[in-house]
Amino acid sequence: MNAVIDASALIAFLRDESGADVVERVLASADKCWAHALNLCEVYYDFWRASNQDAAEAAITDLIGLGIEERADMDSEFLARGRAPQSRAPQGFTGGLLRVGVGATSRRQLGFR
Repeated sequence: MNAVIDASALIAFLRDESGADVVERVLASADKCWAHALNLCEVYYDFWRASNQDAAEAAITDLIGLGIEERADMDSEFLARGRAPQSRAPQGFTGGLLRVGVGATSRRQLGFR
């Protein structure tokens, strides 16, 4: 299985928040894990805003150290690589992007899908 993980899932994982266990399972079982550069920027900014530049850089270093690969493209092939058949997808895995925690709830509350 391949996974494309969004910023809210990465932040939840790094902060050991609700849904961190889902991200951990995906990281343990995925053949490849990608995060788009924009999502990594969001993670960086979140940690910088909450703490400082050192914390932000450590967060990104930790993610890359776990084998998450940065992607900067947005082509359909990249998006398709992250999709898993729903029968094989772990709980919390939707539409190819792993979304957990507050970020996913907030998007739904705002009417985004």
